[in-house]
Amino acid sequence: MITTLTQRETDYTAIPPQQSDLPIAQLKALLGKEFLAIAPIQPVNPAELDATFAEQTTLLEGDLTRPKRWLQDYARVRPGTEALDLLLTLKELFNQSSALKVGQIPLVSGQVWIGERLSNQGITPRLSIVAHSPFAIATHTTITGLLIDNWSETIPASTAMTGIAFHYDAPKAQAPQAMLLALPPDPKRPWEFEDLESTLLETFDLLKIRGASPNVANSLGEYLPALMDVNDLRSDINP
Repeated sequence: MITTLTQRETDYTAIPPQQSDLPIAQLKALLGKEFLAIAPIQPVNPAELDATFAEQTTLLEGDLTRPKRWLQDYARVRPGTEALDLLLTLKELFNQSSALKVGQIPLVSGQVWIGERLSNQGITPRLSIVAHSPFAIATHTTITGLLIDNWSETIPASTAMTGIAFHYDAPKAQAPQAMLLALPPDPKRPWEFEDLESTLLETFDLLKIRGASPNVANSLGEYLPALMDVNDLRSDINP
């Protein structure tokens, strides 16, 4: 940090006094090339600017510390904002106020500042301004300032149409190799989970019994495939 300040002081003193854009060159030497000095301008909407800067309590919902917290959050990801946050932190060490104000154009009655959350009155394009102004902003006269940082953000919609895709086996013209047809053991009562479980387990056992080795298939091939009744496996039932 000290090296950077020393280099900027050296660059500042090296600027020739006769340079045509002397004030701009001096600002860039002291503040860095990333800072953009705004030429004196006459606002085209002074009444709107006065109105929005006068609505601090409504925009911030009575919490005037929000701009400082917002600045600290964005300072983590944006170098220009980080520089301003560092300056204001140093000012606070010397008991000087941060003097941060927010503005929002167009100004709609009842809408809160978009910097922290969305209003319940719908989503419309808005210009959000965070200004460090230790002095009163005289919008009806020529004003100057420094543009520290700027960016555009897309406001997400509260709902969106979406879909989901998943893999599945496409229908085939080939018939299934096997089909399990199960009937309830007691026609007088509905299916129960234990009944279905027993049916599947019995089916697995029958699959093993029905499996035939190549030697058996050669000798019994003319009888296969064959139907098998579960009653044929019970020794307590006479044929």
